[in-house]
Amino acid sequence: MIETLKKLQELALRGVDGEKENAARKFRQLIQKYGINPDDLFYEIKSDYRFKYCHIWQKHILLQVFAKVTQLAGNDIHFRSVKGKKIIILNLSVSEYTEINFLYNEYSDDFQIKSEDFLHAYIQTNNIVSDVSTPSDKKYTLEEMARLKRIAFMSICIPKKEIVGKRLTA
Repeated sequence: MIETLKKLQELALRGVDGEKENAARKFRQLIQKYGINPDDLFYEIKSDYRFKYCHIWQKHILLQVFAKVTQLAGNDIHFRSVKGKKIIILNLSVSEYTEINFLYNEYSDDFQIKSEDFLHAYIQTNNIVSDVSTPSDKKYTLEEMARLKRIAFMSICIPKKEIVGKRLTA
C-alpha cells in the first residue's frame, strides 16, 4: 500500500490532465482512510512498534508480512518478544509499520475465516455429525452458497481419518 501511495503521489505531481487529478484524489482518499501522514511516506527514522497476537498462526503471519515488507528473510529478521506476553516488537519506519499493520490485519482476518471453513470441511469429510437431522427451509445468500461450495471442495482434498483400535460398542 505504501508503494501505491508513493506512486499515486508521484503521478499527482508529474501526471498529465485527468490522470494527475485522479491520482491526487485517490491519494487523498487513501491517506484519509488509513490515517497516514503524507510526510511519513518518505520519513525513514525507525522506532519500536508492538504487535499483539493471540495464536501462533498470527505470529507466523506477522513475521511473514514483516519479511515481505522489509525484504528480509531467515536470519536477517530480528524481533523482540515480551516475556510471558504474546507481543512482538519490531523496529520499523512509519511507512513500514503502516504497511505491515494493514497487511497483518487483512491476512489475519482472512486466515480466521479460512480456518473456520477448514474446520467445517474436516467435520464433513470425517462425518462427525449427528445421524439425526432436522429439515431446514433456510434460504442461503449467494455469498453463503459460495462459502458452502468452497467448504465442499475443500473437504474433497482432506484425507479421511481412519479410526483404528477398540471402540465401545452397544
